[in-house]
Amino acid sequence: MTRHATEQWLRKRCNIVVLAVLASLSVLRPQPARAQFVPSGTELPAPDVESVSIGDSSRGELRGGVELPRRGVGLYRLSLVSARDTGWGTQTLVELLVRVAQHLQTLPEHQDVALRVGNLSLRRGGEMKWSHSHHSGRDADVLLYLTNEDGEPLQPDEFVRLDNHGHGKWKRHAVQFDAPRMWNAVRALLEDGHVQVQHLYLAEPLRQMLLRHARAVGEPEWLIQRALLVLSEPSHSGRHDDHLHVRLYCSRDDRLAGCSDDEPRWPWVQGFDHEVQAQVGRIIAELGQPEPDRRAAAIRRLVWFQHEDVRAIEALIHVASTDLPLHRSLAIEALQKLREPAAFSLLMRAARSAVTEAELFELLEAAISVASPQHAPDLLGMLAPDCGAVAQALDVEQCSALRLAVAQAVRPWLMEQSAAPLLGVLTDTNPGTRRAALRTLEHLANRRFEAEGDAVAWFERAGQLGRLHWMYEGFALRGIAVYAPPHALAPALIELLGNRDTGLAANAEALLARTLDGGPGELQLTAQRRQRAWSRWWDVNHFRYDWSDAAAAKAPAPDASGPTPRTPAVHEE
Repeated sequence: MTRHATEQWLRKRCNIVVLAVLASLSVLRPQPARAQFVPSGTELPAPDVESVSIGDSSRGELRGGVELPRRGVGLYRLSLVSARDTGWGTQTLVELLVRVAQHLQTLPEHQDVALRVGNLSLRRGGEMKWSHSHHSGRDADVLLYLTNEDGEPLQPDEFVRLDNHGHGKWKRHAVQFDAPRMWNAVRALLEDGHVQVQHLYLAEPLRQMLLRHARAVGEPEWLIQRALLVLSEPSHSGRHDDHLHVRLYCSRDDRLAGCSDDEPRWPWVQGFDHEVQAQVGRIIAELGQPEPDRRAAAIRRLVWFQHEDVRAIEALIHVASTDLPLHRSLAIEALQKLREPAAFSLLMRAARSAVTEAELFELLEAAISVASPQHAPDLLGMLAPDCGAVAQALDVEQCSALRLAVAQAVRPWLMEQSAAPLLGVLTDTNPGTRRAALRTLEHLANRRFEAEGDAVAWFERAGQLGRLHWMYEGFALRGIAVYAPPHALAPALIELLGNRDTGLAANAEALLARTLDGGPGELQLTAQRRQRAWSRWWDVNHFRYDWSDAAAAKAPAPDASGPTPRTPAVHEE
């Protein structure tokens, strides 16, 4: 296990122990909140339909979204939000932000200092290029409160990054983290009696500053303990050193519409599980109706309940392998939306029950599209001339199309054991399938092949030397020195991540991960954003890989008041 993976594992284990202990203490039980603050002065338009969050924060949608006002009592929405159209959330989230902003204006230190808000979600939710999450209307980016060197508040209309000491630059002026005002906002979010806050994501050094301030001003212990859990630096995205990422749990209405919470569920949070189970039962009953439209509508609704109830999955598998083509396609699409590794296994299970060749091909193609490296044995078996035991019923054309899909699917994995089966695909009758196999072999070998025979000759010579040798030899053939110390090698490899040769870029990232203990972890990003994520990670962590005396002197000292900051990953607004 790499150092980075070990740190993450220990952190998770510690959180579990802390949660188990504190769950039995009164500090985690619901406490009487301070005086409730209610909206006034900022009118919110009513949504055209019920405002609900569906799915989870990274794979979901927003229905009946409400737009956060550009201006309000104590509220300011960044200009970039209008350009991006990312100011939409559930009515619950938007009302919370308005309520908190108005409450803060009642505090003397917040007079004329607005709560500044960045991205929420797109009008209908779904994927947006500025964030890995924010898909379903329950996430909002609250900008950090800042002061100048004289302690006067500043209100930039943009994100401003801070270092581990809470210092940064804005328009060439020095700025610093305003922990007292930021804590007031955090306290208002945690004490709100109308919502359930799941996460407040913030860079670990800034989190420690907030907790120290809370203790210094004598905040109640139950509130500090709650903040200890809810405030965290995420391990799956960026450091959050320029904003506080607010995420709410699904409300009751959200849950009944198909909203799904990620772990953890804090002890004081209500999950509405029994009501959700009853809702799933009602939807499954609709599958028995004779009207095709009602059955199709039920399938579309079950898509969002697969994480909640195994009955939804069983019903979709049955439809995927037995029903009408329209319903079968809808059910397959639903199963593809499951998290790994369940989606692949369930689609393969449905494929084994398929009656016709068309059904079998559709299900296998769907399974390949959601496969991950752990499914490599199943996929590599489909590269056989007859597509393997599970697909023997397919005709030659379908088998060739399936081999093409597999050759493309295994390309990012760079797995040594895929080389020999891919060479077998080079004899396929379909030129497109042969080209796909050759491109994947180029990624694997870290070199370009002019013709299929070049790949065969390469494997005869170097096949037994292994993937690591192939990667290093490929870099050497391109004139790239890869035997330098990590502090010298990393910047050169990060530069290669933006190369148009996707095979070279993939191998550069593989060597980076091998050299730097995994770096920021697995990144499901575009090439440009992937390169930027690695660059930012290296800016923060380079001192760990430079063992010279000068570098050691520049390394940040550990914070004695809390845990060492976690290794950051990709930046997310």
